[in-house]
Amino acid sequence: MKGNKLVIGLDYGTTYTGVSFCESSTGAHGDHIEVIHDWPSQSSKNATQEKVPSEVAYREEGILWGALIPADVPRHMWTKLQLDPLQAGEVTKINREIATSAQNANKQPDDVITDFLTQVKAHLIKNLDQKYGTALWRTMPITLVVTVPATWSDLAKSRTLEAVNKAGFNTLEFPQPVTTILTTEPEAAAIHTMRTYRADSSMIRVTGLNPTVIEEATVGCGDQCGGSSVDRGFLRWLEGRIGTADFLKIAGCRSEEVKYTSLEKRAATMLQQFTSGPKAGFSGTESYIMPLPFPLSRIEDDEARGISDGEIQITPEDMESMYEKSLARTYKLIAHQYRAATDTKKIKMKASSIILLVRHLLTILVHSHVGLLSLKELSLSVLKHRSQSKELFKTASVADTMTRWLLNKGQDLATTKVPHATMSFSTKFWPHEARTHRVRLIATNSDEAPQHSYDKGVFSVVTLTIDLSKVPKKEFKAKRSPDRRQYHQISFDVEISIQSALQFSCSVKGKNVGSITAKYE
Repeated sequence: MKGNKLVIGLDYGTTYTGVSFCESSTGAHGDHIEVIHDWPSQSSKNATQEKVPSEVAYREEGILWGALIPADVPRHMWTKLQLDPLQAGEVTKINREIATSAQNANKQPDDVITDFLTQVKAHLIKNLDQKYGTALWRTMPITLVVTVPATWSDLAKSRTLEAVNKAGFNTLEFPQPVTTILTTEPEAAAIHTMRTYRADSSMIRVTGLNPTVIEEATVGCGDQCGGSSVDRGFLRWLEGRIGTADFLKIAGCRSEEVKYTSLEKRAATMLQQFTSGPKAGFSGTESYIMPLPFPLSRIEDDEARGISDGEIQITPEDMESMYEKSLARTYKLIAHQYRAATDTKKIKMKASSIILLVRHLLTILVHSHVGLLSLKELSLSVLKHRSQSKELFKTASVADTMTRWLLNKGQDLATTKVPHATMSFSTKFWPHEARTHRVRLIATNSDEAPQHSYDKGVFSVVTLTIDLSKVPKKEFKAKRSPDRRQYHQISFDVEISIQSALQFSCSVKGKNVGSITAKYE
C-alpha cells in the first residue's frame, strides 16, 4: 500500500446522505469503490440502502440519527438547507420555524449537522476497519471529497467545511493528513460521465479526453428541486387524495403548512414509509400500497380514493404528480442553460447529454477527485449572491470609490495555475499598534462591471483579517511622521485561489507569512 491514498466520498444531502471510499494509487483507473450499505436501522428494509436519512433526534438517552429514529419521534430534518441563509424559498420557511420552535431553541443548524456527521464518521471508520483492518488504512494519507450544490455560496461552503471538521474528520482517528475537497454536483457528474462513457444543471463542454479536460460552457444555475421537494409533493398528493378533513386528523394542519423541521407522529410515519418504499424504488411503472394510520385505517373502502382495507394505493401517475414540481424546475434550469449556450455563447452542440444525480453520486464523488487534479477549471465565480449567478470580484478599503476588478464574470480559472488573483497592499503601524490589517471584499452580479464601489448592485461579501504579527521585524521599514513620530510600514500581497472554496494566503517578497481569517457577511 506504499504510495497509495484513501479517497472518501461524502454525499451529505438535504434528505439522504451516502458515503463511499476506495484505495487509490496515482494513475490508476480501475480502483474498486466501496459504497456503504450497512447503515444502522430499525427496519431491515432500510438496513441495506446506499443512503441514510439526514436526520437527528435528541432524546434523554442520547442522539438518534438516520434510520434509527422511530417514525413517531420528532426530528431535525432538511437541516442542510439552513447552511445557506441567502437562499430563498424553503430556507426562509425553515429558518422562521427554527426561530419560533421550542424544540429547536437550543440547537443551531451547524450543531445539528455536526452531530449528524459525527455519527456518519463513526460508521465510516467501522467500515474502514472491517475492510482494511484497524491499523492498515490509518497509514494512508486521506482525501475527503464532499459534494455541494452548484449554487452554494462561499458562506455555505465555509460552514460545510467547518461542520465536517467539527465532526472529527481531522482528529486523531485520522492520524494521516486529511485533505478536504469540495466539488459541485455538476462537476462530479461531468467527470464521472467522461470516465464512464467517454462521452443540477450546468452546461459542460469537453475539451480533452486523455486526460479528461472539461470546461463549463455557461454560468451554472440551480434551484431547490431535490428530494425534499418530492417529499412535499407526497404530502400535497395525500391531502388531495384523502381530503383536507382526513389529512388534518393525521397532520394537524394543511400540507403546505406542515413543519419542515418536525412532523406529527402519524404524518411522519407515512412520510417515512413513502421515502423508504415508493420513493426509493420507483422506476416509472410500479404501483404501491401504503397502510393508513389510525383513525384513517378505519375508513370504509373507497374506490375513488384508492382506499381498501385500511390501505391507500399509489399509482405511477400519482408518483409522477409528486415529482412534477421538481421536474418542472429542473426542465426550466436545463432550458435556461441551453439558451445561454446556444444564444448567448453561440455554441453549436454536436452532441449533448443530461446527467441526473440520483443513486450513483457516491461513485461519482470518488471519481471526481481523480478528475479534479487534471481539470481545466470551470468558469468558477469567486463569490455568489442571492441570484446565485457568477459574479465579479474585487477588494476595496472603506474609502475606495473607483474599482479595479480582479476576477471577471465567466473567467476560466485553471486549478493548476494558482493564485488566480493577487492584491498588493502597503500599510502603516504605530509602534504599539496591533499588526493586523483588514480587507473588505466586494462583488457584483451585474454583467457590466460597475465603476465605483458604491454603484448599484455592488455588495460586501467577506472581510479578511490579516495577522502580520509573526512577520520578521526586518520587513517593516521604520519611518517618521510629519510630527516626527516613528511608525513602521510594510508591503505585502494577498493571494486568492479558487479551489474547493476561496483560499487566501499572505506573502512578503514572495514568502508566505502571517495568517488570514475570513468572516463572511
